[in-house]
Amino acid sequence: MLRDTPKGAFKKYTEAYGGIMSFKSFGEWTVLVSDPALMRTGLADPAASGRLDHPLFRKRDSIIKGRDCPALGIISTSGDVWRQQRRFTLRTLREPWLRPQHAGAHHAGGAGRVTPSV
Repeated sequence: MLRDTPKGAFKKYTEAYGGIMSFKSFGEWTVLVSDPALMRTGLADPAASGRLDHPLFRKRDSIIKGRDCPALGIISTSGDVWRQQRRFTLRTLREPWLRPQHAGAHHAGGAGRVTPSV
């Protein structure tokens, strides 16, 4: 699996282990949820509003982008950015017209490539 992209590897893991699994990443336990129904349930829970602020994510992003920058995305964010991403993801999972198969009818460009799971 080392030759796979992260998305390809997670897709294989999802096929092998199902819609929720855990693994160690940078010495911390990580939970991967790929089932949209489980995502909705988990993200709607107020306990999901807090996130670990891991400095390795910021360092990784600054190396990749060549400059200091805020973490973006749903995986490696925390604090206010995480809360904003969480709200966006919940809304996307709840509103059918925001899902990829419907996005082209309402949005142009990259919005059609947004997916709720790997």
